[in-house]
Amino acid sequence: MEGHRIIKAMRLYLGMSQREAAEKLGIYLSVYQKYENIPGYVMHASFSRVCRIMELLHLNPNKFFMGQYELNEIGY
Repeated sequence: MEGHRIIKAMRLYLGMSQREAAEKLGIYLSVYQKYENIPGYVMHASFSRVCRIMELLHLNPNKFFMGQYELNEIGY
């Protein structure tokens, strides 16, 4: 699953920095960076945290976990 890439692409699409995303989620920047940079890291987070990330990025958690989001050549 390319969850980390989906998260990064959507954040960029929304024009948000990693720092802004981390602050809005109330987590450390270093933790947020792991969600974007480490494949599978987001799958080890609590369901409530993943839902908060999805809400911030305007993504549907069900579609995310079912792998229904895909990247194209320009991002999400």
